[in-house]
Amino acid sequence: MRHSVRSDTTPPSLLDWELAVALLTYAAASVADYLLTLAGLLGREVRELNPLLQAYIDHLGAPWGLFVPKVILGLAVVGAASLYLHAMHRQRRTRIRPQHLLYPGALFTALAPAHWVALKFLMTRGGP
Repeated sequence: MRHSVRSDTTPPSLLDWELAVALLTYAAASVADYLLTLAGLLGREVRELNPLLQAYIDHLGAPWGLFVPKVILGLAVVGAASLYLHAMHRQRRTRIRPQHLLYPGALFTALAPAHWVALKFLMTRGGP
């Protein structure tokens, strides 16, 4: 039986397909969160409870006030932390893979604004 063993001289890739899928999943959830929140804000059906985001909204308006912090958070924090954890995992310095945080984060990010969509749907149908 033959096993393929990765040579230690082969440099690890910065991004592999599993991490790419996890990052894209988180990005898709963030886009959904942005669009649902923006629709709710513009329709005056919801209000932003995060004081930091509300400060951006007050200064830049709803579309840009939500977009700018999402990009900053997504690129600077989520992206950088994911690449760091990926590198540490490849070097066997941690057992945590970024996917372990990205998938639950994506789930909670998408569910956060979804509750008002579900309530709106139930209210238009006459309740539960």
